[in-house]
Amino acid sequence: MRIVLVVCIAFVIGFVFGRTTPDTALAEEDKARPGYMVVMGKNYNREDLMPYAQSLPPVYEKYQGAYIAFTAQYEQFEGEYPYQSIIVSKWPNIDKARQFWNSPEYAESRKLREGIGEFDVIAFEGIPE
Repeated sequence: MRIVLVVCIAFVIGFVFGRTTPDTALAEEDKARPGYMVVMGKNYNREDLMPYAQSLPPVYEKYQGAYIAFTAQYEQFEGEYPYQSIIVSKWPNIDKARQFWNSPEYAESRKLREGIGEFDVIAFEGIPE
């Protein structure tokens, strides 16, 4: 149902602007939508998190995730942002990010950061590549 609705909307908009056919609308829907995960941390001591951080690379690799940004230094343009650091990772799709988050391997890693700091984590789909 969702695909039909997307194709119809894309076709109507494309028809009006002369750029879309049913074939190109379907092609857009079929393109891979990467998944992104953003981890924001605060109130932690970096050294205390090292065992946790060191446990993650093989788990990321297994679920095809990759770090694309990690920083404790950022510019704040607007609003309040109380975090010490931010980590952004990319996944082939949102399902891979979910599989990572819910995996037994990550559950073991997560135990290593229990009681160390506060973390907010979000995940979302990116635009088709």
